Amino acid sequence: MYLLEQPVHEDAEWTLLALLANANSPVRRCLPPELREMASRLCAALPGEPSRTRRLALLGQLEEALLQERAVILWYRWQQSASYPPGLRDVSISSLGWVDYRKLWFDSRR
Repeated sequence: MYLLEQPVHEDAEWTLLALLANANSPVRRCLPPELREMASRLCAALPGEPSRTRRLALLGQLEEALLQERAVILWYRWQQSASYPPGLRDVSISSLGWVDYRKLWFDSRR
C-alpha cells in the first residue's frame, strides 16, 4: 500500500492525469504489475477521448479501482491557506503551495 499526500493543481483533470496517467508518477511506479497493466489500459483511451467529462470519468474509474484494491491511499490537498500581515496585498498561493512574490505589495495606508 502507498500513501501519497499531494498538493494538487486547480484543474482536477490535470491533477488526475499527472498522478494516475503518467507512467512515471509515484502512484503508477508503486503499483503491482497487474494494476499497472489495468491503469495502462484505462489510460490508453484518454488521448482519443474528446469529452473532458468522459476523460474525468475514466480517470475516476481508475482512481476508484486503485482504492478498491487498496493499492493506494490518495490524500489530495485541494485547498491551502496562509497567514500574512494585514498590510500585505495580492497574496495568492499556487496549487503547489508557492506564493507569487512578483505580485505582492504593501499597502502604506495600513
